[in-house]
Amino acid sequence: AFARYPAYFEPFQPLPLQTDVSFAEDHLNHGSWIVAQGTLSRFAYFFPRGTEVRHWARVFQLRPYSRTIYLLNSLYALIPGSLPPEWEGRPVFLFARMNVDTNYAYNDSRTILESALLIPSDSNAQPDWDQAILADNPEHLKVLAKIRS
Repeated sequence: AFARYPAYFEPFQPLPLQTDVSFAEDHLNHGSWIVAQGTLSRFAYFFPRGTEVRHWARVFQLRPYSRTIYLLNSLYALIPGSLPPEWEGRPVFLFARMNVDTNYAYNDSRTILESALLIPSDSNAQPDWDQAILADNPEHLKVLAKIRS
């Protein structure tokens, strides 16, 4: 699936699989790819295109596309479009680019996991590729390219 967007996913040198995300505050990780595993929080919010949210966390800043903001391992993550409601509380695998801005005082605003691929886990704790969501929105792909390290 990534072959369709090679300019956005190269060079691919991901950080190792993470379950502890304390490394996320490190500005040196800005632009790095991460492969993370965690449980999708019940706090997943869909925002239609053009929805403006008055909130101090930068993850809620206006974007020119519909998106879902969700928590994974205590970090905000963002993916274009919506997530199936049955994914709530389900283990997932995430392939994302770290968007770190140390100008913000709190990690809630400092780090955003810009999702490229979200894959639910099957009953054997393996990726369920048939249900994977590829973040292929052109505007989101521009964000991924812009924060390249």
